[in-house]
Amino acid sequence: WSSDVCSSDLREPGVYDVVTADGAVLSPPTRRAAIAHARDHDLAAVDLIPADLPVVRAMDVARSAHGAGFAAVVRTGHVPDPRVGRVVVPSHLTPRAPACRGRAAWLRAEGVSVVQTVTRSMCVYALVVLALLSDVHWGSITVIAYCAVPYVVFARTPLSPRDLHRMALLRPVLTPYTWWRTLWEDGPGRPGRAVGTAAGTGWAPTR
Repeated sequence: WSSDVCSSDLREPGVYDVVTADGAVLSPPTRRAAIAHARDHDLAAVDLIPADLPVVRAMDVARSAHGAGFAAVVRTGHVPDPRVGRVVVPSHLTPRAPACRGRAAWLRAEGVSVVQTVTRSMCVYALVVLALLSDVHWGSITVIAYCAVPYVVFARTPLSPRDLHRMALLRPVLTPYTWWRTLWEDGPGRPGRAVGTAAGTGWAPTR
């Protein structure tokens, strides 16, 4: 799947449409609740953020003002006051695929440099490694703090990443893989270069 490829199989007749990324699953109760929320708050769109979003993508969303690009409720027709909201939903919207698949496309849709995003992560990682090489005792504490970051970020939030424990405990090992996967998708001819956007979310409804 890719966050910029969507279907309109779950379209709601009338005022609102429900658009989803390929492979995303939105249960009927969640769909009805999302549409009701949009109507009650007079919103032009509601980004639906899956509670089980993988850690890498959830960290990106935490730094963003937009949704995750997996599903949204969108009002049809002319909207004079296009206010947009976002909510975390319990449905398992994210297809069971590599966590970084579609990440590059989403970052580009957000107007964020993929290279800069990866570079920042590399710099933090390098500091952790340098601390460990400089002093084993304090360096080990730094590694533990580095691994604890996902737990701290998502504590007391509605987000519950499905890979939280694995990505936190193995963060020093798995983080380099996320760099490679994200940059690979951002390469020439890769899916991360084909970006469709709707209100900056990184997906686009099709008819």
